[in-house]
Amino acid sequence: MRYGANLFSGLLNSVWTALVMFAVVPFYINYLGIEAYGLIGFFITLQGVFLILDMGLSPTVSREIARAGAAKSLRKSANFLHSVAIFYWGVALFILLLFLLFSPLIANYWLDARQFDAQEVSKAVLLMGLVIACRFPHSIYRGALIGAERLVLVNGINIVMVTISSFGAVLVLVYLSSSIIAFFLWQALCGVALTFLMHRAAWKTIHADSQGGQTRPRPKFEKQALREVWRFTAGMTVVSLCGVVLLQLDKILISASLPLDDYGAYMVAVLVGSVFSAFFMPVFNVIYPRMTALVEARDTATLIRLYRNGTRVLGLVLFPLAMVLGLYSEPFVALWTGDVGLAAKVAPLILCLSVGFSINGVMHFPYALQLANGRTRIALYNSVTLMIVMVPLTLFLVAKFGLVGGAASWMIVQIIYLFLGCWLTHRTLLRGTGVKWLLADVGIPLTIALIVGIFMKYLVSFSAADPYAALALAGIAGLLAVVLIVLASPVFFPDIKRLVGLSDKSTEKAS
Repeated sequence: MRYGANLFSGLLNSVWTALVMFAVVPFYINYLGIEAYGLIGFFITLQGVFLILDMGLSPTVSREIARAGAAKSLRKSANFLHSVAIFYWGVALFILLLFLLFSPLIANYWLDARQFDAQEVSKAVLLMGLVIACRFPHSIYRGALIGAERLVLVNGINIVMVTISSFGAVLVLVYLSSSIIAFFLWQALCGVALTFLMHRAAWKTIHADSQGGQTRPRPKFEKQALREVWRFTAGMTVVSLCGVVLLQLDKILISASLPLDDYGAYMVAVLVGSVFSAFFMPVFNVIYPRMTALVEARDTATLIRLYRNGTRVLGLVLFPLAMVLGLYSEPFVALWTGDVGLAAKVAPLILCLSVGFSINGVMHFPYALQLANGRTRIALYNSVTLMIVMVPLTLFLVAKFGLVGGAASWMIVQIIYLFLGCWLTHRTLLRGTGVKWLLADVGIPLTIALIVGIFMKYLVSFSAADPYAALALAGIAGLLAVVLIVLASPVFFPDIKRLVGLSDKSTEKAS
């Protein structure tokens, strides 16, 4: 079953990506230094910022191709994909020109580097722009493959390229040049390869599904194809803009207000927190086109089952993980990086970020529901409201508490998002489901994880000098939380079977 295979490949891709990142970061810090890792973190932040220029087209492509696939008419997708791709390649050129103009200004007036001189930082920032420009068009082809539910192919390409780009960078640093310039040159080369592979895979998929062996016509640029989706795309543009602010504001402010080595430490904490996306992003990539197809088919009963049961299973993973990382991050980071001082510095940051990421993860279900119904206005209301709260909150907390303030602002905003997003979504979509979803599907696993965490913190001593003992207790705490959550909701067993494709029973009702 494609559904189960897509989910499994997504999880494999995300877990492998996370493992690779955790494996190579100690080498980056060792060969480049924490300040240079701050530059890598700044590059990651810029990649997120430039998602603004996506203008909502990537999720639009996924939605339109999913709808065309549900209607068995992928033939119409070729001209649409070609039209959007032309825009994307133009944006890639625009990005490169921006960095040519502004990289000296960023080096001299934005980043507070102590290890590097301004000229070297300027070269590094320019190369960041080259990498972002090379990688930018790949997202449109990736969106097309997601819409066509070819996630096994997408994830396979990503696994290969993450492995090559990450371990290849280590080899470059060890055997060729331990410089930040060499690092970014290698990443640019890998970015070109990634875009090329996604381009070939997307067009092969479209032509294979739409032509059936016939001679395929050359795709044409069609303004009408873009006009037909302008309303959804316009809504997604504003949502994407707000989303970038919400996801990157803490990092942007810290990069401008604190030294680059502090920023590097913050990005280490962000990397640990990003392990949550290894679970919720592949789930989102599977449920979004599936929900779109169910909305098109008006199969509300199956949609509710997918929505509620999927949230339960995701919460079963995310909330115990947040508890474990929040309590035991210091011994983990100490063993991982070999730097006890860095571990003590980032531990409180990881606690805040873990809570925020876990909540943000389950909120991808309401978000997917909104997009599947074409209701971008709900996501827009969510994003604008949260942005209004987050901007002054982050400015105040970063100024007053530094690194911890940035992480705390992220956590507080995600807690607000949980309640606000649930209310806004279920005023109009799947009415009568919101309270059950919030209390049973989110509330039960979240509450149990909190109780286990409090118990372990105050009744069990895990601050022993031996970090291996602390990590063993972390595993026990996580396992205990998972078992209690499953026992509190026995329907997890058929839910898990269904989500991994081992059961096709569609008649089971959500509790």
